[in-house]
Amino acid sequence: MSFARVALAVTTAMHELAVREAVPLLTVADFEAMRQANTRFAAAVETGDAEAAIRADEEFHAITVTASGNAALRTVLEQFTPPLLRAARLRFSSPSGHDAVVQHSHMIERGESGDVDAAVAATRAHWQELAPLLGRPLAGPATT
Repeated sequence: MSFARVALAVTTAMHELAVREAVPLLTVADFEAMRQANTRFAAAVETGDAEAAIRADEEFHAITVTASGNAALRTVLEQFTPPLLRAARLRFSSPSGHDAVVQHSHMIERGESGDVDAAVAATRAHWQELAPLLGRPLAGPATT
């Protein structure tokens, strides 16, 4: 298994844990901050600004990581998220970036309703969207 695939598995598991621990603790202000980050994310995706989309996506996910109160999550994510940024840039600069906006909305809705398992499942589905992009060759002529 490539390091990028390992990084995705670890990152997905850490975000699932963050959501599981955070949802019961999230406040109205936290959910509003998630909505605002998702609005910035949507605007960046719409204009094809992958770097701004990544920043907004990081802001969005940092809310649950912070609310979880689990410092180990942040430490692990700092190590394993960077290898996924190339795939995130590809996703956020393509039409599938719009799907991520909807997935963020589902995560918010399920969290607000208090359905921890559904919020965790939405989080898992969101992160697994990167899997097909891992190891994708760079565009350009094929070499033999």
